[in-house]
Amino acid sequence: ARTMRSEHEIKPQDEVPLTLRSDDARITDLLGREAVSIRTLVKTAGDATVEKRGGARPRGAVMNIAADTEVLVSLRGLVDPAKEGARVEREIKRAEKDIVALEKKLSLPSFADKAPPEVVAESRAMLEEIRRRKVSLEEARGLAAELAEG
Repeated sequence: ARTMRSEHEIKPQDEVPLTLRSDDARITDLLGREAVSIRTLVKTAGDATVEKRGGARPRGAVMNIAADTEVLVSLRGLVDPAKEGARVEREIKRAEKDIVALEKKLSLPSFADKAPPEVVAESRAMLEEIRRRKVSLEEARGLAAELAEG
């Protein structure tokens, strides 16, 4: 949740609505016991809501998964839709540029044939990671649109 605050440039003084979803009773018990710590570390608007996993992502919220727990932070009223849209577009362009560069590098026979196999494998893994990030960013375009709807 703290990373999500940072990625979306939420002001440090702003409190965020936080929902945590897990099907593991041990995790939900732990989250309940640590409500004050979570509220303090994340700077939430009241205690985090803890519920079962599943269901749709609420409009205007971002979701990530950590330790088999869905972490949802609502950005409504906390993030400027225009700034969020511009940030996402910048990130998409950066990802596209990186993808083109890595694809070019991997297509060069001089690299693919002469570089150590672990270096080639690392470059391929990096390319896949950037492609996954681009897909996530494209989904984030929809979030920016949701925030603009109000």
